[in-house]
Amino acid sequence: LMLQHFDIELVRRSWAEADLALIKREMKRLRQVRVVKERKSCERTIAVVKANYRRYTKPKTPADFAFIRAQLEAQTLAPWLLALTVRHADEIRRHRLKLHTIENARLEEQYTQELAA
Repeated sequence: LMLQHFDIELVRRSWAEADLALIKREMKRLRQVRVVKERKSCERTIAVVKANYRRYTKPKTPADFAFIRAQLEAQTLAPWLLALTVRHADEIRRHRLKLHTIENARLEEQYTQELAA
């Protein structure tokens, strides 16, 4: 569950970074453009990107929530893959703990033999 929450936050953060970069680029372009048609195109792009940014940072309507859910389902890891990853990480942790315990037992045995000698 924690890994799934982290995955969702990572996807949302990447959306935000991409949208803010696009807004910044279009605002810069808007200052340089003199043709009315291109200015309107820039303004339209900025408006759409700002609406999308608001849509997933502060969703209000059921349509916003449905949009976010659909996008997250398409871009996050599958639940079975998350579960497999967690299981694998847990198995590796247990294996390393077992190896560490065996090594400590070996060192303790070596120490007791040195004391006895």
